[in-house]
Amino acid sequence: MMKQLYSFIFAILTLFSSISAEKFINTDHRLLVVIETESCFSAKEFANATGALLVNGDKRNPYLAFQPIYLDSPFVVCEHAFTVRKIHHLARRFGYRFLSINSSTLEEAIEMVNEARCNSPTSTKDLPCMSEIELAQFYLLFEKIDQIFTENQIPYWGARTSLLGAVQMKGLIPWNDDYAICAYQSDEEAILQLESQLNDAGLGLYHDSKKEFYKIYDKSGAIVSESVPFCYPSIDLFLFSLEKKNECEDVYVHHSQDFYQYYPHERFFFSELETLKRQPFGPLALPVPSEHKRYLNAYYGRDEYPNLWEKYAKESHWNHKNETRSSSGTAFIEIIP
Repeated sequence: MMKQLYSFIFAILTLFSSISAEKFINTDHRLLVVIETESCFSAKEFANATGALLVNGDKRNPYLAFQPIYLDSPFVVCEHAFTVRKIHHLARRFGYRFLSINSSTLEEAIEMVNEARCNSPTSTKDLPCMSEIELAQFYLLFEKIDQIFTENQIPYWGARTSLLGAVQMKGLIPWNDDYAICAYQSDEEAILQLESQLNDAGLGLYHDSKKEFYKIYDKSGAIVSESVPFCYPSIDLFLFSLEKKNECEDVYVHHSQDFYQYYPHERFFFSELETLKRQPFGPLALPVPSEHKRYLNAYYGRDEYPNLWEKYAKESHWNHKNETRSSSGTAFIEIIP
């Protein structure tokens, strides 16, 4: 009897331990505020007036100050002013919309912030979604790419949002139009030789020499702008080569180190690509790594809370219809099917 009682108590303690260990993000209108030096009030005065959490951190490295608070604190104000680039990076990394304030009065600032928070989404239901026509265009683009690559025996696999959508939604993510596939660097010449076949299928191939990747796009799609040499919709193509990384396992990496300034988590272990499997993807079946959770945890999670991507998403940081960065940041939001 006592043994059964101890087993029951242990089971209850284990359950409560797992519940307390599960981490949730506060998605209540997440906003990061920066008070510019031209303002006539300080960040501390703003925090006292609004209830925002004042983040005191090293101006050279503010990331350490955000790390322990970003999950639980949806409304924060930085003690220091930062460059626009650093504000963008902070907001994107920790899942906030952001607002830089240089208004003349505290009352004006509070009014601006209240409006910004009201407009900040809390769940995927608050996000604009692609139209049925746009979804169909993306599926057709994936279908044509798959047919051409498969017929020419060029292996490829879904990555980033493509992989996330296949695993999470078994298809496209309606509120995100940023999709990517990967292939082997050793097949680059064979891919370049596909240009005529892609052209016959109404597709174009563009090489971004700065960030070292390709875009495959619908040539009959919408013109982005006169200065952008491809159309919407498009799918990014990244190439990876095998590198001996450690004694445990080989890893596929991008050949350009500059690439990792933009995409630090973009790598695949040999075992993950040794066997590609087809995952349901809307009306299609997308090749994906047989083991993909490590990649998704690295790309969309956090070291200390790796599975956040299963319950939470971020707003897209890039507008692909006009190829511009979001001017308001990328808030964490709850996924509601």
